[in-house]
Amino acid sequence: MKNKKRNGVAATEFAIVMPLLFLVIAGTIEICTGFFLKESLTVAAFEGARVAVQRKSTLASVENRIMAVLAERGVNTSGMTEPIFEVTPNPETAAITTPIEVTVRAPMTGNTIIPLRGLFTWLGDGTVSADVTMIKEFVDVVN
Repeated sequence: MKNKKRNGVAATEFAIVMPLLFLVIAGTIEICTGFFLKESLTVAAFEGARVAVQRKSTLASVENRIMAVLAERGVNTSGMTEPIFEVTPNPETAAITTPIEVTVRAPMTGNTIIPLRGLFTWLGDGTVSADVTMIKEFVDVVN
């Protein structure tokens, strides 16, 4: 026989626990999205650096490769106030054995599943970046 005092207890418990469970799941998804964004920027920087250390590479070829990787991975770079990428020194003028550093940036807002502006204020300005450094090992061969 059911106890009359326990009517609706399961519904009340569900109403209390469900929002907390939803927050945990949504937070986990957002954290994983942040990790994917960081990894995507690292891959784009690596691919850009790989192009930059090749013979007769140009800034345009580095930019094309970085933007292609970001597009393949669905990274949104709109709304950036600073450059999306930096290459130092210029691969066109870098001497052999010169380290070439490629930095790629993207905003956290616009790259999350839950579109809450200001949610990632603990990241500072909300910009994620990745750096890769490779050494130019080739010299241009003059024909």
